[in-house]
Amino acid sequence: NLKVGIAQNSDAKVSSLSLENGLRVIETHGNVGLNNFFELELPDGNYTCQVQALDASYFESGLSNQITFCVAKPPGVVFKDHYCYGEQATIVAEGASLKWYSDSKLTNQVYDGPSYDFNAVSDGQLFVTKMANGCTSPPASVNYSVSPNPTIVFEVNNESVQSNIITLTKCGVEDVFQIVAKSNFSKFEWAGVDHETLEVSEDGKYTVKVSDGLCSAESEVHVVIEPIDEPFIPNVITSNEDEFNQYFNLDFLNPSEISVSIYNRDGNQVYFSSSYKNDFSGDHLSSGTYFYTVNRKLCDQQFKGWLQIVK
Repeated sequence: NLKVGIAQNSDAKVSSLSLENGLRVIETHGNVGLNNFFELELPDGNYTCQVQALDASYFESGLSNQITFCVAKPPGVVFKDHYCYGEQATIVAEGASLKWYSDSKLTNQVYDGPSYDFNAVSDGQLFVTKMANGCTSPPASVNYSVSPNPTIVFEVNNESVQSNIITLTKCGVEDVFQIVAKSNFSKFEWAGVDHETLEVSEDGKYTVKVSDGLCSAESEVHVVIEPIDEPFIPNVITSNEDEFNQYFNLDFLNPSEISVSIYNRDGNQVYFSSSYKNDFSGDHLSSGTYFYTVNRKLCDQQFKGWLQIVK
């Protein structure tokens, strides 16, 4: 049982709020007005109180009717304020008859029980209430953030690699290749070295770790280094409609990576293709000796030689 006292003038008389057992809870001094509100820290429970006022001469009024109320504090909640994408998260609340909501107005209940389990994929907010002494507590709010889904891709020579198996051609003995990791996370680590670029000169499997400072992910890349092939370029084509040597056939090359120029003895260009498709037969040219220049994108190679056209 509580008594609330309100002083109505500026004198420093004391009005008090106390429990029946004599324990003083709060004091007011001077003129605190007729609309004073007391904020009391009370444990969960059921309570009955009465209100008593003092007039200007400090005469006490009679006690008001009894006011009965219960106190239920928001439940205590144990949770992390940040989760990694896809993490199986659990938020635990303390109390009885716990209810979980996704909105502050408590209109969309998503769960009831002491713990809420979910798969963390985006930032979120929850509100949880409890029952105590027959009344519902105000909600405890839970706010958490989630790291984005980590992505890792690789680049070689400023070109994206679509597979985690990277095949590279070694043009020279001293060649060193740079593999660049790209991610929506900002921190990179290759074999203990904090950098987004890895330099390799040998075959092997290499692992990059990315992090946003709170969450991390790893991806492995398999590097295969091959020596450049030695080309064979024909020096004779026979445009006689049999099945042999009909075309200037460069099957060992990727046609999209080479260009071919053919010149006559006077140095005049008689044929050119920027993306050769093994389709030069010389059928529009007379028999004789010609000269070719083959430019290969791979390793920036160039080959020159002579070509005999026989009809």
